[in-house]
Amino acid sequence: MPWLIIVLVPAMVVFLVRLSRQYATEAEQLEHDVPVALAEPVLRRHVILVFVDHLDLAAAQAIQYGRSLQPDELRAVHFVIDQHAAEALTDAWVEHGLTRIALDLVDCPDRRISRTAVETVARDLADGVTEVSVVLPERKYRGIWHRILHDQTADAIVKGVSLLPHANVTTVPFHFASKHVAKPPERAAAGAPAATEDDGSTPVPPRADGTIPISSVRWRRPVVVAGRVRTVRVQPVAGTATLEVVIEDETGAISAVFSGRSRVGGIGVGTRVRVAGTAGRHRTRLAILNPSYELLGRAELDH
Repeated sequence: MPWLIIVLVPAMVVFLVRLSRQYATEAEQLEHDVPVALAEPVLRRHVILVFVDHLDLAAAQAIQYGRSLQPDELRAVHFVIDQHAAEALTDAWVEHGLTRIALDLVDCPDRRISRTAVETVARDLADGVTEVSVVLPERKYRGIWHRILHDQTADAIVKGVSLLPHANVTTVPFHFASKHVAKPPERAAAGAPAATEDDGSTPVPPRADGTIPISSVRWRRPVVVAGRVRTVRVQPVAGTATLEVVIEDETGAISAVFSGRSRVGGIGVGTRVRVAGTAGRHRTRLAILNPSYELLGRAELDH
């Protein structure tokens, strides 16, 4: 069939030419500015975020890998789209003795996990001195049918986070055919909060409801702020259970730290609260220490 050869040969030539051009383009991108990339300064801090859906062998293996890198800070991050699942994960965290590894429960109200993941990494990068590595448990399903049934959220996270400067993503594969059982991660040492002094600036007059913008909070001053809970973190300080709640309004974010508690009734990601207390520093971040609090409805906060 001479006509088949006449059709196939030009098509193959076109395909091979385009393939060669693609290889050349990729090689050029990989080789571009290599000296500049190698000369980039190493940032002062290295933070590892292990994204976990639930606590299983795949997640445990990823946490163990993150610990082996000996970062300045290691945190597990769970994006909350189901409050019951988040509570179950918190209970499992305590049950398995992982309370010395911080677990961040991050609100994801629109269920767009990949976007929330990028925003979470970007917050850690914002200080300009932090390199962030994201560790993802990767479950290797044995059949193509199983791979089709499971969503591709991890791929979207890898693509989005990798575009951020000084952010990297590593996947830790877990093969279901493997008989290997991951050992539970060892407990990391807990740090101590630092202290700082009042900067001497003039206090900001309160609003009509008695609160001030979070961006106006100053060290060692009594303050009242209101906002929405963005993140809940359970981690002991000096052996004492500590709950850290990150609250944000339209001007910024601040931590409310409850010493000696792993839960506070009514407070969870997405909760709207008013807190009052003295501003200080907790783990290098601005915080209100052991505040009093009041739960708010949407109308009260908007007002």
